[in-house]
Amino acid sequence: MSPSQRYRLTRPAFDIVSVFGSLRAHALPTSAFIAVLAARGYSETNVHTQLNRLVHRGLLVRAPRGGRAVFFLGARLLVSFDALSGAGDRAVYAGRLTLLLTAVPESDRAARDRLDYLARRHGFGRLRPGAFVSAAAEAPAALVPELAALPAAAWADTSALVPRSHEHARELIARAFDPVGLRAGLRAAAARTPALGDALAAGPAPSDAALRSFGEHFFRAAALVLDTPALPAELTPGVDLAADAGALMCGLRALHAAHIADRLRTLVADLPGAEHIEWAGC
Repeated sequence: MSPSQRYRLTRPAFDIVSVFGSLRAHALPTSAFIAVLAARGYSETNVHTQLNRLVHRGLLVRAPRGGRAVFFLGARLLVSFDALSGAGDRAVYAGRLTLLLTAVPESDRAARDRLDYLARRHGFGRLRPGAFVSAAAEAPAALVPELAALPAAAWADTSALVPRSHEHARELIARAFDPVGLRAGLRAAAARTPALGDALAAGPAPSDAALRSFGEHFFRAAALVLDTPALPAELTPGVDLAADAGALMCGLRALHAAHIADRLRTLVADLPGAEHIEWAGC
């Protein structure tokens, strides 16, 4: 396994986690993952392996219920689910930004990759090599222990950055994040959604090909949304990334609700351990 795979959510891991959203459930037994993912080509062994890996990484929580294993989303993934559901908090500009400075030996590509990923995941955009900026007034608490766990040869630290003016702050955010480019990507993904709806509605039940296309598009769209930083509206005039990300995910959730959700709930309703499912409602 490469260093990046140890901290990124791979496609198999994403498929496991997506079962919670597909069923709109807070807690699921192993049998539910096996049943839903069988249609995507996963064997029972594959599912068990991925569940164990996610528990080991702290992304899922496993608890015994009536002699069966039941799984819940870990705290880190709950934040991602808020972003995908549009429930995340809107960012507010407090008059200062946060600067992240890094130094990594040129030969240590794994550490550089790790730092770049941590910066993006915690809302930082690159100003220049070794310098990242976040629209948040303070560095997130979760970033501190992750920076401390970097290899000894790598260095990183954060500090407050007070722009000269609102215009200066907007220039820094535009350079680090390219909000216009991000908006274009979100809107291009949203423009492909109606064709997916046509494919899902083409017969009495969605075809396997239509379901696969929906799954692939949802995966790419979710990655776009999760990579979209929370930027204060006053620093991105004319660009509302939260609204565009919300519109993209709302369209996909509507298609899922109309063509897929009831079918999946029926599939798992009578499985062994189904009594331990905690439904999230509609």
